[in-house]
Amino acid sequence: MDGEENCDHDMFVKIKWKKKETLCVPLKQLKGVDVDDTTNQALNDWVYWNSQGYAF
Repeated sequence: MDGEENCDHDMFVKIKWKKKETLCVPLKQLKGVDVDDTTNQALNDWVYWNSQGYAF
């Protein structure tokens, strides 16, 4: 599967990696660490939304 097909189904976010680099990862694979309630709810909503098969 190439990157373009994958982008049709996942939302990617940039995260800090090794303190100076960035890495793009699928949002559905992330778990919040020391996040506020709003961020935690957004992560949970995305996982639920994605698990229901919804797409943009």
